[in-house]
Amino acid sequence: MERLQFFKSGWIFLFSLVLISTSCSAGGPDDPFYNEEREQNVTKVFNILAIGDSFSRDAFSYAPSVIENICPNLAVNMKILYIGGKALQYHISYLENNKYFTLDRYDPYSGKWSTDYNCSIGEEVICERTWDLVILQEGSNTIRSYEKTQSHVTQLRDYIRQRQPFAKIAFMLSPSKPDGSPALGELTSDQAWEMNTATTSTLLDNNEVDAIIPCGTAIQNARRTDIDKYGDFGHLSYDGDHLQEGLPCLIEAYVTAQFFFNLYGINASISTCSIETSQQWVDSKHIPGKHGSAINGTPEEYLICKQCALAAIEHPFDLQQ
Repeated sequence: MERLQFFKSGWIFLFSLVLISTSCSAGGPDDPFYNEEREQNVTKVFNILAIGDSFSRDAFSYAPSVIENICPNLAVNMKILYIGGKALQYHISYLENNKYFTLDRYDPYSGKWSTDYNCSIGEEVICERTWDLVILQEGSNTIRSYEKTQSHVTQLRDYIRQRQPFAKIAFMLSPSKPDGSPALGELTSDQAWEMNTATTSTLLDNNEVDAIIPCGTAIQNARRTDIDKYGDFGHLSYDGDHLQEGLPCLIEAYVTAQFFFNLYGINASISTCSIETSQQWVDSKHIPGKHGSAINGTPEEYLICKQCALAAIEHPFDLQQ
């Protein structure tokens, strides 16, 4: 199945791009990493909220830095409402019962992440500002079932739209586990990706979400290249579950960044990104929930990563060599 245009046609994506300071937000003059010159040069701010588990951390922790590296006049105020290893049904329960989430916060004026552990009420985060985009990420096993995922996404989507009627809601096509992972059972990695893709494409076809972010397709593309050798587990994986820090997570960030550019009509490409994912760079960003040592790459390997990401953007439901 191939979809060259994976936003629903006929919609005009106009967002308010409002940044509202709150008492729990990082940044500002009291932050030791605050960069006043950076704030003065910013002309647009994007407010992005992700809801998911550690796969959201893998996919989105590098993305604000990639966007800001390519377009220094842009700022991404991003937060991740996080519950480790849980399907979205748990996030719904936490929201309905005012249970505490872990909250990861990226501050665009320091360029760093910080984490509040088990002390954030989800509804307060959802309502604290005008979110331009909310990204939903289903659990890595649950996403294989359309029925379960559709039920969770519909409930969470409706909850969010009652509180954020103008936000666009996207769904992340998660990576499949690598070959050899015990979590796959008798499946191959490609077969698991096909199941994830079937769920994601059906959500889009049925108008359950506004758009999709094909991170899993980019990772599966990369597993068909020479960089598949990387990762402590192999196949870009740290442990047979999560992606290794460095190049593997950067691939997902490339996809997410290009998705943002396309969504907002920004004439920019990840091909111009100059980030190198050294251990020093990863540590300097205070990346939440790191998995293993960071993999840096050669110029040729960074080009491969970009090509895999761009191929996924163009063909979100088809693998490319």
